[in-house]
Amino acid sequence: MSADNHATIRERLPAYALGCLDEAEVDETAHHVDDCPDCAAEWAEYVAVADALALAVPEAVPSAGLRGRLLAAAAGERIAAVPAAKISPTKKAAETAAIHTAAIRGRRWPAMAVVALAAVVLGGLLWAAFGLWLSPEVPPVSLSPTDMAPEADGELVFERGGRAATLTVRGLPVLPADRQYQLWLVSDGQRESGAVFSVNSNGWAETAVEMSRAAADYERFGITIEPAGGSPGPTGERVLGFARDG
Repeated sequence: MSADNHATIRERLPAYALGCLDEAEVDETAHHVDDCPDCAAEWAEYVAVADALALAVPEAVPSAGLRGRLLAAAAGERIAAVPAAKISPTKKAAETAAIHTAAIRGRRWPAMAVVALAAVVLGGLLWAAFGLWLSPEVPPVSLSPTDMAPEADGELVFERGGRAATLTVRGLPVLPADRQYQLWLVSDGQRESGAVFSVNSNGWAETAVEMSRAAADYERFGITIEPAGGSPGPTGERVLGFARDG
């Protein structure tokens, strides 16, 4: 199967999990899922999400009239379910898919339910993106060199909201194999390790920073030379640092 066809099938997987493909698409997708462990695993995840969303809305009892109209509309707008015989994801997806195959077998998704499910998923994504957009932007922190590494510099760039960061350093001396650099974050006199790393032959490195609190809660940042693998607390010389005013 070509890469383009693989991409096309992969885009269909959410609809395949909901059982809203036509017969030809079901045939083609089912055969591909049988032969592609990656797509089988992804399909199984979509089935799990669909099952969870079905239970995410509190139960409500409709009036007799509304219930009758909904059932009548659903009966006239059935969408072909995935034939159970065509569902047999293999290898790493087998165990997960087996659990959900029983749940999806014979399932019929009314068109209105598919639309509602899509609205829930899209609404959740938009809400998450909106929340991220509203999060405060935290300015980067520039780390200044000490006499141990006068040519070095570094920067901490925080993600929006200040709960994660990336450290970039330049010009640090290359250390022997039994030594590494360690980033420290200090708040209320308590130090925590943010990263342990080595630099390349040009003295450059970029690494993700672990943070237990928001960036604004830290008063100081510093990088020291420590044994390989890091230390519980600073023991070596400081090469870069930053302290907030006040």
